[in-house]
Amino acid sequence: MCVDSSFGSPRRRRICCGWERVGPELRIPLLSNTITLLLLILWSTGAEAQSWSTLQLSRQLQDERELTVDVNYASGRFTFGPVESPSLYGIHLHYDDERFEPIHSFESDRLTVGVDGRDRGSRFGRGSSEGALDLRLSNAIPLDLDFEFGAVRADVELGGLRLENFRFATGASETRIRVSSQNPDPMGRVTLRVGAASLEATGLGRLNAEEIRVDAGVGDVDLEFDGLTREETRIDADMGIGRLTIRIPQAAGIRLVRDSFLTSLDAPDLTRRGDVYYSSNWDASGIRVFIDVNAAFGRVSVVRLRE
Repeated sequence: MCVDSSFGSPRRRRICCGWERVGPELRIPLLSNTITLLLLILWSTGAEAQSWSTLQLSRQLQDERELTVDVNYASGRFTFGPVESPSLYGIHLHYDDERFEPIHSFESDRLTVGVDGRDRGSRFGRGSSEGALDLRLSNAIPLDLDFEFGAVRADVELGGLRLENFRFATGASETRIRVSSQNPDPMGRVTLRVGAASLEATGLGRLNAEEIRVDAGVGDVDLEFDGLTREETRIDADMGIGRLTIRIPQAAGIRLVRDSFLTSLDAPDLTRRGDVYYSSNWDASGIRVFIDVNAAFGRVSVVRLRE
C-alpha cells in the first residue's frame, strides 16, 4: 500500500512498504517511520514487556487439625484440587514479576495465596491473562475455603476434600466447579457470587450442604445437584440478567418460590399451587429441595436429571 504525503514540501512524496519514493527514483528506507508504526501497533494492542517468574511451594502435614485458605487472584488461569497426605498444600504460581508480586503466608493454620499489583496503576491486560496459579490442598483435614477472583478462568475440583465452608466470588470469568466424590463433613451455607461471568457447577449434591446461595449479576449459571443425599437442601438464587439452569435428580421432590420481574420460568415437572410450584413427587419424596429464585431479566429453567 502506498500513501501520498507532502509533509510541508512542495514535492509530493510516495511511501511504499517502508521505502520513500521521490519522483521515479526509489531512495532511502524509512526505518524510523516503520519502527514508529510498529510501536504504535504494540501500544494500541496493549502488549507490554513481561518478565515471567515461577514460584513453587509446598508444606508437609504436621499437627494441623484444620486449615483456612484465602485465595485472591486477579487475572489468569486457576486450577484447584486435592493432594494426598503427607502434604498439607502445594502451590505452583506463574506470574509477571514486573507487574505483580506473589502473596504467600502460612500462620496459625491459615494459608493466604495470590498475587498483588506492584503499584495501584497496574493493569490486568492481555499479558497478565497468561499467568497461572495451581493450588492443591490436603484431603486429610477439614477446610474452610474463601476464593476471590477477578478476570480468571477457573477449574475447581472439590471432590476428595473435607469441606466445612466454601465461599467463591468472581468478576468477569469463566468457571467450572466439580464435586466428583462425597464430602464426608456436613456443611452449612455454600456461597457462590458471580459478576459478568459464566459458571458451571456439577455434583453440588455431594457437597453435603444445607444451603447453596447463588448471587449472579450478568451471565450464564448452570447448577447440577447430582449426588443429593440430604433429606433437605435449600437453593437461594438471586439473578440479575441472564440464564439460570438448576438440574435436580429425578427422585428428589421440588418446591419452588419465584419472585421475578421479566423472567420466564421453564419447569415442566412443576405444578403451581397458589404462589408456589411443586413437583408431582413432593409429598412422597424422602429427599426434598427448596428453591427460592429472585430474578430480574432472563430465563430460569428447572431440569430433571435422569438416573
